[in-house]
Amino acid sequence: MGHDPNYNWFQGRLEYVAADRAWHLTYDNTPTAADQLGGDISLSSDVKLEPRHNGAVVRVSGKFDDVKLDRLGKPVFRVSRIEAVNTR
Repeated sequence: MGHDPNYNWFQGRLEYVAADRAWHLTYDNTPTAADQLGGDISLSSDVKLEPRHNGAVVRVSGKFDDVKLDRLGKPVFRVSRIEAVNTR
């Protein structure tokens, strides 16, 4: 789990949050105060995932949307690539 220093990719666990009607990716369960994103990002709504993906560990690449924010005021991450991560 984690991310690159420039926030171009994140690796973490997917979770569908019904209250947001959006997929989230938790990349750090215990983020430090220095992590402005709090260990979690919202993925853009154009990501096509299914309920079976809930809990999957993936790596997403892309960039943050300059305009769209999630309900906490954080920028939404626009995914250009998603790949499963083998956790075994």
